[in-house]
Amino acid sequence: MPLLIQKGVRWLIIISALVQICGHGITARAEPIQLATGDYEPFTGPDLENGGVLTEIVQTVFEAMGRDSTVSFYPWQRAITTTQEGAFHATFPFLKNKEREQKFLFSDPIVSWESKIFIRKDTDIRYQNPESLTGLAECLPHHTAGIAEMDRLFNAGKITRMRPPSMKSCWLMIAHGRADFLIEDIFVARIAQRSYLGDKEGEVVPLDAVISIDPGYLMFPKSLKNSVFLRDLFNTTLNTPAVVSQIQAIRERHILRLAKPASS
Repeated sequence: MPLLIQKGVRWLIIISALVQICGHGITARAEPIQLATGDYEPFTGPDLENGGVLTEIVQTVFEAMGRDSTVSFYPWQRAITTTQEGAFHATFPFLKNKEREQKFLFSDPIVSWESKIFIRKDTDIRYQNPESLTGLAECLPHHTAGIAEMDRLFNAGKITRMRPPSMKSCWLMIAHGRADFLIEDIFVARIAQRSYLGDKEGEVVPLDAVISIDPGYLMFPKSLKNSVFLRDLFNTTLNTPAVVSQIQAIRERHILRLAKPASS
């Protein structure tokens, strides 16, 4: 699509949004966007600065849309279920899969996860390709979508899956030899190892290969009539130069803070 047409479409969406907002009056304009998320340090969490880097990014986009927003933190499955039922305007951050696409509309990506395989240090697991994992047990929390290659292996009966309630459980299961491997974003993993394993963090280690780079999304429930409108305006606002610049500044600030060594 030519650049001028792309810009024209973008401005039409923004103008349409303003018309709809004004048409609904002051009360509708003042209604805050209700968001649901969970605990996934450093991206989201009730005890993190501004709710985590992704929480701050998502709320920044809605602020640029002219909408206040509130964030509620729940167990992940409850966040999905209650949002699907219409209790929240959106939930985040989630991978896209066929089951979720039946119930939700997806934003443009708000994060990219770079994942590695983590194993117990004293095992002899080696990774050359996905088939190298045949016969092993992956630990994958029940609320979490698997990456495509692992889904393929699981559906073919080549790997099994342990489905505990949390990622913390998975780290502990790997450390105690109750599952063979887990897959996690390398940035998240560094924090999880310190938080969940303590002085045993060195017992669970990554394999060298990056096996997946996956986008994460904001999900809008199809059960709400205004979800298409909100999703389209969110995407348009997310990609405007001013907001892109704000998001980059937020990411850099959080990275600098997390990179600081813990005080003794």
